Amino acid sequence: MAKKKKKLNQLSKLTVSELVEQATARLESGRMAEALSLLAKAKNEIHCQRSMGGKIAPADSAATLARITQLQARAYFLRGMADKSLSKKSNDLQEAVKRAPEADYLMALGACHLLQDETQAAQAHFQQAQLLSPDSLLSGSASLLGALATGRSREAKELLQLWTPQQDDPRLTRLSVLRHLLAGNLAPAQARVDHPNFDIGVQR
Repeated sequence: MAKKKKKLNQLSKLTVSELVEQATARLESGRMAEALSLLAKAKNEIHCQRSMGGKIAPADSAATLARITQLQARAYFLRGMADKSLSKKSNDLQEAVKRAPEADYLMALGACHLLQDETQAAQAHFQQAQLLSPDSLLSGSASLLGALATGRSREAKELLQLWTPQQDDPRLTRLSVLRHLLAGNLAPAQARVDHPNFDIGVQR
């Protein structure tokens, strides 16, 4: 008990920047709960100093709060990805997206919804991810998966038609085959499959 009290006293003496620095170290070492606790304390300290007309300049506090929010999102994301419970994973990923709606976080949350048969929610997150990262093959594939999962075959065809396969990327070539099959163009699909460099993508 005395040891815990001493630790709390030590934390109370830390500055906001020191709290953020320690939180970053905890995050990098995989101690997400500790990182989130330190970040919450740092954010609370900024709000207290603001309300009391404290030491942090408005511009500095805004920048620090933005960094804290990004770190919180990252911690929630990493903790969620590591959790085996779908409900806990979903909760943490939602917290990550709430703080930083980045493409990676949105795709992970969409996949989580998909695993829980929540296809409409999954598709919404996949579409947001694609809007944020339109040139990403991964976000495009996620959006395609969401369209297929919700029975939107026309939208899936349109997504596939937007991609131009490159000879050095077998994933895009496989998507091209799927595009032709969905469109009913059997001859071009067969031509790509018959190509000697075609990779079906199945490990033997």
